[in-house]
Amino acid sequence: MKNTLKSTKTTIVCCIIIGLLLIGLSVYAVMADAEREGLSGKPSSVTQKVTPSPVPELPVAEGDSEANVLVLSVDAESSRMQVYWPEEDRCLELVYNGTTDIRDRFENVVAALQVKCGEIVKVSYDAESSLAYSVYITEADWCYESESKVVFDENKQRISVAENFYRCGENVIILEDGLQIASSELAAVDELKIKGMGDRVFLIERIKGHGVLQLQNADAFLGGILYIDGKEAETVTGDMALTMREGEYRFRLESGDSYAEKSLLIRKDEVLEWDLSEYIPKEPEYGRVELLLEPDGAELYIDGKLFDNTAFVELVYGEHVLELHKAGYVSWTGKITVSAESMVFTIALVPEPTPTMAPQETLAPQETLAPQETLTPTPMPEQKEEHTVQLVWYPDSVVSVDSVYAGLTDAAGVISLELSYGTHVFELTRILLDGNTFPTKYTVDVNAQTTVLNFLLSN
Repeated sequence: MKNTLKSTKTTIVCCIIIGLLLIGLSVYAVMADAEREGLSGKPSSVTQKVTPSPVPELPVAEGDSEANVLVLSVDAESSRMQVYWPEEDRCLELVYNGTTDIRDRFENVVAALQVKCGEIVKVSYDAESSLAYSVYITEADWCYESESKVVFDENKQRISVAENFYRCGENVIILEDGLQIASSELAAVDELKIKGMGDRVFLIERIKGHGVLQLQNADAFLGGILYIDGKEAETVTGDMALTMREGEYRFRLESGDSYAEKSLLIRKDEVLEWDLSEYIPKEPEYGRVELLLEPDGAELYIDGKLFDNTAFVELVYGEHVLELHKAGYVSWTGKITVSAESMVFTIALVPEPTPTMAPQETLAPQETLAPQETLTPTPMPEQKEEHTVQLVWYPDSVVSVDSVYAGLTDAAGVISLELSYGTHVFELTRILLDGNTFPTKYTVDVNAQTTVLNFLLSN
């Protein structure tokens, strides 16, 4: 009987123990699932104001010190890891070995070299030997993915991001393309990624840097407005320099009637010089021209403007229209081209020709006709087939009419020709002092009213 009772008591105790073990295993499984669910969540990131979120708790191997730190470097040869501890604002050097438990943010075991510079890790280590027992990659409390106009206050060791203030020690890590850079290399226009925990900044990563646009020879635009991508940006000052985020922009300068417009690429850490001299209106260049005019007192017009009849004039380089007029002379119009070479032009007006009157025929007295005498009509004299025409051209020029040599013009540029009525082809050839010749051809219909052919007016 006693043996039976003892056996029953033993069975009851074993059941209680087994029940407690099952309850303990269930509680452990629930906790493990909760931890696993927290680790598998997406990392938090913000681009505006944020409220720090708690860091998920990770199972950490035993050690007498724990910290959330930022990895600066991992040296596989010496098995050492350089980290920054923002709460203490100091750097640590931890040693790891084959027994160190190193895991990624999903609790997967990884090698030490898989822990990159800029990673935030939770470490447990021995303070005396600096041996790391565990290194678990985790996430920051908060993150600004892309921010510009970050204000650094070195005196107060803080920064302003999206109107929020955070503590920022002198050992804060600043990276670009995985390499550490100094805070002095940052500019207000840079695009930054910022991570932190609590009210302290862990990491600043520069996504886009800056360059400088330097304006040169901008005197014509001083006081004007600089537009960037169509938006008013700055008032133009002498040799101004603009610090800008890297990228391509459309620039336009406006000042009065002057403007300049160009697309330019700003490159990181480079100074781009924009020379504006090509947009500055050039001063006109003048050539000195000597004019030998005859006769005295003739009115000289250049490009429609009356000039004093002087020996020298200064004209802008290029083509100009000259006119010379005087009563009693045939007016002259022509073109000259002014260049840097010294130039002399001789213009002599030709007196207007005096019309030659044909002698009047003497009429015979009319005879008295006998009564009933039949009158016989007197035939009209035939119209004269040729008459004298004065041709006006340059002095000492060769004149041919209908391919027949007719002679040379005199010193005044005049030659008298006997021409028949009808169409004639005039070939006029100027002979210059250097021997060059300039032939010109005109076709003219000559009639009874043609007395002067002034081909200078047609030139």
